[in-house]
Amino acid sequence: MRAILILIFVIYGIYCQNLNIVTSVNARRDRTWTAKQNRFTSLPKVHMKKLMGVQENHKNVKLPPPPKSTLVRSTAISSTFDARQKWRRCRTIGTVRDQGLCGSCWAFAAVSSMSDRICIKSNGRINVNISAEHVLSCCTTCGEGCDGGYPKEAWKFWTSNGIVTGGDFNSRVVLLYFIYSLTAYAVGKTVRAIQSEIVSNGPVCAVMCVHEDFMSYDKVSLYDIAKRFFPMTTPGFYYITFKFFMKLIDSKHYSTGVYQHVSGEFLGYHAVKIIGWGTENGIPYWLVVNSWGLGWGIRGLFKIAQNYSENCIEDDVTAGHPKY
Repeated sequence: MRAILILIFVIYGIYCQNLNIVTSVNARRDRTWTAKQNRFTSLPKVHMKKLMGVQENHKNVKLPPPPKSTLVRSTAISSTFDARQKWRRCRTIGTVRDQGLCGSCWAFAAVSSMSDRICIKSNGRINVNISAEHVLSCCTTCGEGCDGGYPKEAWKFWTSNGIVTGGDFNSRVVLLYFIYSLTAYAVGKTVRAIQSEIVSNGPVCAVMCVHEDFMSYDKVSLYDIAKRFFPMTTPGFYYITFKFFMKLIDSKHYSTGVYQHVSGEFLGYHAVKIIGWGTENGIPYWLVVNSWGLGWGIRGLFKIAQNYSENCIEDDVTAGHPKY
């Protein structure tokens, strides 16, 4: 009994240590989002940085500009857009993958965008997930696998080698076939250029700057955090006691809003998929799919301010056209 109480208070201590950033964000009157504790804010900083899988020198990798003939004129772009609504038959657009504690966001964001574009190009006939595992395991120029890589190299790999279809780990989705890319390119750095690309051809892969406060854009459950340290296989009395204490001090909340960096140090570069945009309380934002599972953010998605220098999400955007 003493051991379980010690464990509970240790976990609770770790949980409380991260309240400073959450408190500083929520104390600001001009904030555009609400921060909460979650399973990521309980991680040591070294593990947080591990999730930021885009290499620091990612901008050194070059791709050609997009073919202009494939783009919609900027004057035809609406103030709000959601790719899930335009291409309703393409369920991959809203699919949220989970990279675990592997720094493989660079591969997940790229193959997620590829999957969407294949479906869009085929008018919904080919609705499959492109395999992140294939890119992680077989692309020798892409980087260091779970220790970080380059989204642009993943697009190049698709062009030169093709990538197999396949589901997430333990999904039992088997290999169906290779799908190749005709072209891979860098999208312009302006909001209009990115919007035009998405409206015309589908979601894009983008690299963003992540600071500590971004990790708290989530719902909170101390019980869920503690379960990692105290499994359900624990003998009955101790597990019931543990569960009671955790539920007693736990509070579940949900945070949303338009993310802008407020507090905390820079952690690294993270790759994500942009699927749309809009405006909330006068703040223009991108609608983005993350790769941290459905339990994070808005069911795996988040909103992030456009043209906000510290987010840097417009600085390195990539895309491509499939062929089959």
